[in-house]
Amino acid sequence: MADHTIKVTIASRPYRLKIRTEEEEEIIRKSVEHIENLINQYSNAYHYKDHQDLLAMISLQLANNSLSL
Repeated sequence: MADHTIKVTIASRPYRLKIRTEEEEEIIRKSVEHIENLINQYSNAYHYKDHQDLLAMISLQLANNSLSL
């Protein structure tokens, strides 16, 4: 498969990504779904000003998880 572009939306903001394989697209789409689920969990559990607050906390959680492995 040649490089092609996909569009994903994270926190109501669209992003275009260049991918090389169908497997890469599948992983990216699952990652986006995971992030959106975390956004929903955090938005229901915590007070926040905007999505940047939620994304910062999610980034911290994911970085902590990966470093703990």
